[in-house]
Amino acid sequence: MQELEIRDFFHEVMSEYGLICGIKELNIDGLRIDIFAIDAKHNPFIIEFKKDKNRHIVGQSAHYLALVPTYKEQIQKKLNLSDINWNNLTVLCIAKEFKERDYKAAEFEPLNKRVHFYTFNIVHNTRNKIFSLNLDYKGPNKKTESPLKMPKKVSEIYDIKQALKEFSHIKKKEERREYYSTKILPLLKQIGSKLSEFSSIGMYPHYSYWDCSFTLRLGTDKTKSHRASVIIGFKEDCIYYGFDLTHALSEAQKLSKLFKDKKKLLAFLKKLKCLNLVDYYFYLPNTGIKTLLSIETISLKGFEILLKNYNPKTECDCYFRIDTEYEKESMNVNDAVKLIKQEYKKFKFIFDVLKE
Repeated sequence: MQELEIRDFFHEVMSEYGLICGIKELNIDGLRIDIFAIDAKHNPFIIEFKKDKNRHIVGQSAHYLALVPTYKEQIQKKLNLSDINWNNLTVLCIAKEFKERDYKAAEFEPLNKRVHFYTFNIVHNTRNKIFSLNLDYKGPNKKTESPLKMPKKVSEIYDIKQALKEFSHIKKKEERREYYSTKILPLLKQIGSKLSEFSSIGMYPHYSYWDCSFTLRLGTDKTKSHRASVIIGFKEDCIYYGFDLTHALSEAQKLSKLFKDKKKLLAFLKKLKCLNLVDYYFYLPNTGIKTLLSIETISLKGFEILLKNYNPKTECDCYFRIDTEYEKESMNVNDAVKLIKQEYKKFKFIFDVLKE
């Protein structure tokens, strides 16, 4: 993603940030300002974008503040606006990150309270274009208010259950993909970032999308998503969660081999029964039973017969799911993180078997 793309996107949506008009690439005495903009109170802003941190950004800001007022008549003419509050001229620096010395330098006169810092995060759409530019205001100090209006970030707008409800009502395939990419995926990635601690034990977050459904998994492979995993699945207006193994033939066959050993199978079932999985269901179509089976209603002997018949030969045979439906009214990022951790702890014994 280039600086020009970020600048052009911001220029298109600057009204969301409280700006009423602006000029891209304003050339002043051989210098090129990314955007020169005016807010509703006619306060002027010099806006500079940097893709990465830049050691010259504060010096560049000082240069602009000294030079730009000498060209105010030409600028007013380009904007077709005469009553600009030039005494309030401010520089807004927008970059991925800044150094501590940038903040310190901006505290000294004549820059004090006239140079402001924002970091950004890009939300992409399905065509890898910018859908939203989430800004975080960094000051010059914690007591200073942002000169820009700060709209809500895309990922803060909906809780996940509300997002699923809206997603399920979208009929057109392309619109569903767009909604997933811009409203739902940022939420899932927030959850994934809070699960980074699991990488130390070989468990990694994955996000999957297909037509009307999507999932969040914490699985056993860093790059492949359909390995044995703890899952939260989102399907139409239903959320389910639990253990899931989908297209991992080597892992499925490892379980199948264990189930052929009566002693190991009984030890596995004992651990499973100790979990008291009320309202959980088994889904093992490879056993010949292609429907959900309530775990509460299956006897120990029934389990033994069922699992002995689990004999996957291809990836399509692998399905091994133990899950239940999410009944709470809402689900935010922290709810989902807590649920994933809870389910991993619950089914850890299966992952331990697969690692043997």
